[in-house]
Amino acid sequence: MLATLHRRIARLEAKRPPTQPTGRMISFEEMDPAMVAMYLALDCDVGRMSMDQLNLWEAEIMRFAD
Repeated sequence: MLATLHRRIARLEAKRPPTQPTGRMISFEEMDPAMVAMYLALDCDVGRMSMDQLNLWEAEIMRFAD
């Protein structure tokens, strides 16, 4: 029963169109060079950032919020 349900859900999710990002895209040219360097040094993987780095990254991104 659960396997059937899992397969059905997997099929339905496979048919779902990919979500399109909403909002304004920010280019690296607009951002602080130190923040861009940190981001690229971590292979663009936010999951590898420390809490201090995440807080700095959030502050940088929030500069562009409406």
